[in-house]
Amino acid sequence: MKIPDRDGRPVVTTEMKVDCMGEFKITVQTVCLVCMGEGCDSCDGSGGCEQDFDIPWTTMKDIYKRMALVASHCVSSKEMCGNKPKTEGVII
Repeated sequence: MKIPDRDGRPVVTTEMKVDCMGEFKITVQTVCLVCMGEGCDSCDGSGGCEQDFDIPWTTMKDIYKRMALVASHCVSSKEMCGNKPKTEGVII
């Protein structure tokens, strides 16, 4: 698959955005504010709960661009993808 680019920089398309929105979440453990973790009826005795938060689109876009940059470096230099390209001064 060819990575879309503009002036040599990876581009995120609308289709990519639509495919990714709402797909990635982070789960955070929180302490029950009613009992402060001791366990109560509000938290079913567990002392807290898990909350899911969507990863913001701007963060996903930055991750995609970084991955595309690394992938293009691997392809152009024929190096193993574990090697990091020089990214100082690179605008993504």
